[in-house]
Amino acid sequence: MPKLPPRITRLARLVPATLLITCLLAACQRSENPVSTADKVELAAARSAIDSLDMATAQARKARLGDIQYQINIVLDQGSEQFSGAVMIQFELLPSDDGADLTLDFGGGQVLTSTLNGQSVELPYNGFFLTLPGSKLQAGTNELTIRFKQNYSENGTGLHRFTDPEDGRTYLYTYLWPYYANRVFPAFDQPNLKAQFTLNVDAPEGWKVVSTASGTAEPSASGGMTQWQFATTPPIATYAFSLHAGPYSVWQADAAGIPLRLMARQSLAEYVAVDEWFEIT
Repeated sequence: MPKLPPRITRLARLVPATLLITCLLAACQRSENPVSTADKVELAAARSAIDSLDMATAQARKARLGDIQYQINIVLDQGSEQFSGAVMIQFELLPSDDGADLTLDFGGGQVLTSTLNGQSVELPYNGFFLTLPGSKLQAGTNELTIRFKQNYSENGTGLHRFTDPEDGRTYLYTYLWPYYANRVFPAFDQPNLKAQFTLNVDAPEGWKVVSTASGTAEPSASGGMTQWQFATTPPIATYAFSLHAGPYSVWQADAAGIPLRLMARQSLAEYVAVDEWFEIT
C-alpha cells in the first residue's frame, strides 16, 4: 500500500477527535435547554424527597425566578442543640410563569410559622424541601417569611458546632458548598440563583461573629447577648454566604483596598503566622 503524505495522515488522525468534540458540544447544548412550560407542573410534583437537587428542578426554578433577596435573623443559643431564626425572602416570578408549585430547599429543620404574600400558610414540608402552592403565588414580587429552628451540625456541613478539647470553648462555622446552605436556612439553594443577603445575629457576649459582609455589634435587648448587624451583600450564590461565631481570635489587614480577615481558635492563636498569611494572600 502506498504511503499517504504526512499532512493527510495527520488529518485522518484528527477526524475522530473532531467528531468526538462535536458530539460532546452537541450533548452540552442539549443539556442546557430550558425546561418547557408544559413540564413544570409535572416536575414540581415529581421532585423526589431526598437530600439533593436534581437538574430538572434547578432548570425549572431558574426559568421562573429573578431578583431574589434574603433577610435572615438568627439567634445562636450556646446551651441548646438548636439555633432559631427567621428568613424573609423576596423574589420575582417572571411574567411567563405558568402558576405551577414551587419548591424551597430546607434540609432537616423545623418550620414554626410561614407567611406568603401577607397570608399565613401551612406549607407542605417533607424534611428536605417546602412546597409553595402555585395558587398562592403571584406574577411579579412575592414575599415569603418563615420562622424556623435548625440543629447545629456535627459533620462539617451547614452550621457546624465544635467544642475545643483544649479549653472547652465553643465555635461555630458554616460550610455551604455545594448544597448545604439549606441546612442553615430555607433557600433556593442553587448556584445560578444569586441573591442579596442581609444578616442579623444575636450571639452570646464575648463572641465574634463574622459573615460575608462587614458587620457591627451592639448590646442586645436580651441580657447576655450581643446583636450583630451586617451590610447587604451584592448578588452572590447561596454557597458563598457565610456565618462564623465564637470566641475567635481575629486579625485584620488591607490589600490595596480589599479587607482581609484571619480567624483562629484561641488555643491555636499563638501558632498562627499572621504576617505570613496576609503577605501571601
